[in-house]
Amino acid sequence: MSICESPKTQSAEAIKSLLTWKKVSCDPLPEFVEMGDGDSRLVLVLSKKKDAYYTVTAKGCSCPAATYHPGTRCKHSKKYFPQPEQEANLRD
Repeated sequence: MSICESPKTQSAEAIKSLLTWKKVSCDPLPEFVEMGDGDSRLVLVLSKKKDAYYTVTAKGCSCPAATYHPGTRCKHSKKYFPQPEQEANLRD
């Protein structure tokens, strides 16, 4: 049995530490940070309040919209992990 956890929101301070460790500027905070490739790719997206980063993967997002509307893709998922057009047309 495999256990799949939902993405977790990260504090802005945690991402600042990560960027400092990677020797990437964090002033101003970047709108998003991409990590990994292929199936392991994830995107950290800065919240409107700029106090946290939502973790977005191909399978989910840690934003409130994704939490309150399970089964529906949030704007972050749609933007950073767009579905192939053919697959989207099959669902229409």
